[in-house]
Amino acid sequence: MYRYQAWKWLIAAVVIFSLILSILPTPGIAHAQANTQSYVPGQLIVKFRSRSSREAVAQILSDTDGEVIAMMPQLRMAVLRIKGMKMKQAIRHIAAHYDVEYVEPDYIGHPVWDPNDPAYTSGQQWALGKIQASQAWDIARGKDVVVAVLDTGVDVNHPELQGQFLPGYSYTTDNDDVSDVCGHGTHVAGIIAANTNNGVGIAGVAPEAKILPVKVMDRYQPDTGCYGTYSDFARGIIYAVDHGAKIINMSFGGTAYSYSLHDAVAYAANHGVLMVAAAGNNNSDTPFYPAAYDEVMAVAGTDNNDARYSRSDFGDWIDIAAPATSIYSLYTDGTNSTYAYMSGTSMAAPHVTGVAALLLAQDPNRTADDLKSILESSADDLGDPGKDPYFGYGRVNAYRALAGLSVQTAPAATPTPTPVPPTPTPTFTPTPVPPTPTPTPTFTPTPSAREVIVDQLRTGRIRGSDLGSFRDRTRFLRRSKVTILTHVVYNGEPVSGAAVSLTIRDPNGNAISLQATTDSNGYAIAKYRLGRRAPTGTYTVQVVNVTGQDIQFNANASITQTTFLVS
Repeated sequence: MYRYQAWKWLIAAVVIFSLILSILPTPGIAHAQANTQSYVPGQLIVKFRSRSSREAVAQILSDTDGEVIAMMPQLRMAVLRIKGMKMKQAIRHIAAHYDVEYVEPDYIGHPVWDPNDPAYTSGQQWALGKIQASQAWDIARGKDVVVAVLDTGVDVNHPELQGQFLPGYSYTTDNDDVSDVCGHGTHVAGIIAANTNNGVGIAGVAPEAKILPVKVMDRYQPDTGCYGTYSDFARGIIYAVDHGAKIINMSFGGTAYSYSLHDAVAYAANHGVLMVAAAGNNNSDTPFYPAAYDEVMAVAGTDNNDARYSRSDFGDWIDIAAPATSIYSLYTDGTNSTYAYMSGTSMAAPHVTGVAALLLAQDPNRTADDLKSILESSADDLGDPGKDPYFGYGRVNAYRALAGLSVQTAPAATPTPTPVPPTPTPTFTPTPVPPTPTPTPTFTPTPSAREVIVDQLRTGRIRGSDLGSFRDRTRFLRRSKVTILTHVVYNGEPVSGAAVSLTIRDPNGNAISLQATTDSNGYAIAKYRLGRRAPTGTYTVQVVNVTGQDIQFNANASITQTTFLVS
C-alpha cells in the first residue's frame, strides 16, 4: 500500500512538471501574444546565428519539404514556405537547429485607416492649418529630403506626384512596379509631399521632399482590404535604409510582436533613420507594431477640435499625435487619379513625417534623436499636462518645431548670487615626485602573446551559386559569390582558431563586415554573396583585425588589403 502511494505521488509530480514545461517558452521560438494573431499559413521567418547559413537553410528545406521565399542577408534571415510539416511541428523542429537563433510565423499587418466616401471636389485641408504648416513653409519646405513611404505603393501617374518620387521597389511582386491598386499609399504620400502652389489639388506638408515608394502591401481580404506580411515590412525597411531614406513612414501594423520586424527596425535605428508609424485604430491599449517599438515614433490621432480620434489606440508607448479625421489627399482606385477623404492614424503619421522632413531640410545635420526631441518638445500639449497615453507629448506643430519654440514653460529666473572668492582647498597636495618616463607605445605585444601576421589575402573566382531549389524565389542566393581567403601565421607557422575580421567596401562606399576563423592550416575562408542589384566596379577587401587567445595582430607587417572586380 505504501509503495502504491509513492508511485501515485511520483506520477502526479511528473504530470505537474510536464504542465509547467508546456507553458514555458522554448528557446529559439518567438511566441505570439496570448490572443491568436493572423499569419500566412505555412510561412515562417527564420533568423540564423551565423551569416554563412547556407548549410542550415538546405537542411531545413530538406527536412520540411520547403522553399525559400525571400532572404534578408543584412539581418541573417530567411522567409521559408513549409510544405511537409504543420506549423507548430515545423517551428519546433527548426528552432532545434544549432544555427537557428529564432523562428516565428510570418504575421499579417494592415493599413490603419477608415475610409469615408471619396470626395472628388476640392476639399478644405483643415489639418494643415491646425499644425501651422503655412508659417513653417516660410522657414523650410523639405527640399530633397528622402522620405520612404512603406505602403501599398503610389499612383505614379497622379498629376500631384509628378517629380515628387524616386524609383522604388515592390516586395509584393519582387520587381520595381510600385503602382497602387489600394489607394492607401497614394493618400499617405500626398499628405507628405504632394505638389504645392501649382493651382490644383492639395498641398503637401513637405512639398519639396522626395518620396521613395516601397510597396509592402497589396494583397486583398474582403473583410479588411489590402494587407501585407511582416516579412515584407522588414524587407521594405531594409530597402529604405540601404537606398538613402532618412525618414520612414509606416502607416500599417498589427498587434503581433515580431522579433524579425524588431530586428529590421533596429537596423534602421542603427543607421540613423527616423521611423514614424501609425498607432492603430482599435481604440485599445494593446501595443500595435511597429509603432510600439521603442525605436519608432508612435502617432495617435486627433480631430479638428484637437480632441482624441475616437478609434485611436492609446498607451504609454504613444509619442505624439496628429490630425487623423476627414483628411483630404490624393487617391487612386487603381485606374483613375483622384482625391478622397480618409480617416485614421494612417493619416496622422504622415503629418508627423512631413514635419520631420521640414526639420531635416532646415538642418541636414540633425540626427533621428534630434528630430524626435524637437517634434515632441514643440508639440501643442493636449490632455493631461506633459506626456499622456492618448496624445503622447501633444499634437504636432510644424511652425513651433521649425521656429525652435518649445512647449516647455521657461523656469522662473533665479537671482544671481553675490560672487564669493573661492577658498583654496589646502588638502591633496602631493609631494613632488620625479615623473617616471613613459615610453611611446609602439607595437610591443604582451610577452605571452604571439605576434601574428597575415601573409596571404586573396579572393577566389567569382562564380554563380548552384543552390538548387533556392533559385526560383530569392533574388539574393541566386547571384554570384566571392570567396575571400586569409592566411595567418606566427613565425612562419600556421595559426589555428584565430578570428579574422574583414570589411568589404563596394564601389558606392557601403561597408559590409565579415568574420571567419582559421583552420588547422591557418586559412580563414569567408564568403560574400552579391545581390542582384550589386553595383559594378572595384570592391576593396580590408583585414580589420585578427584576434584570439595569446594573439597580437601586427598589421604593419601584414597584407591587409586586396580588391576584386564586378563587371
